Order: sequence, then C-alpha cells, then structure tokens
Amino acid sequence: MEETIKTIIPADSWSAVYAEDGEIWISPLICFALIYTVDENGGCSDYVVGLDSDGRAIDSATEISNFIGYLKGGDKNQKRAYELEAKELGKKQGKTASGFTS
Repeated sequence: MEETIKTIIPADSWSAVYAEDGEIWISPLICFALIYTVDENGGCSDYVVGLDSDGRAIDSATEISNFIGYLKGGDKNQKRAYELEAKELGKKQGKTASGFTS
C-alpha cells in the first residue's frame, strides 16, 4: 500500500495513550496528519492519524502496538476510561497494576 501525507495540522493539547503493565502512558502528539493511501487494486482513501515521537523517530501513534486511543488535554472522564481499559488489559496479560504477575 502506498501512503502519502497530504496535510499536517497542530495537535495542540492532544496526546496518544498507551497501555503497559496495567497502567496508562500518555505522550503528547507532535501533530495530526491527513494520510492519502492507494491500495494494490488502485483504491484510494484518506484517514487522519496522530504522529508521536520517542525522541529518535516520528511514527503514527496507531502503529505502536500498545496504543489504545487519543486524549484531549484535561478530559478527565476519558483519561479514567483509558486507565480502566489499561487495568483490564493488564489482567488479561496476567499482570496487576503494579506490573507483577498475579
């Protein structure tokens, strides 16, 4: 699949949320990108994705395996929902919130 960034826009106060060992990890986004794709059959589509960085490279937040969603700064209800989701994921992986196996 061929992908091209068509446009980038600021991601002011937006973050990517990741789950690890039953806890959430929040990383501020660099920007949002409008991605144009062409599949092997010539079909075209657009989608928007948040771009994040680990300090060495910039990548789509959704491509990182433990990505669970986006968070608009100050949205305490959404943050709490992600915390609960992370705890459930940790339980399924056999870990408690502290990261030790149960």
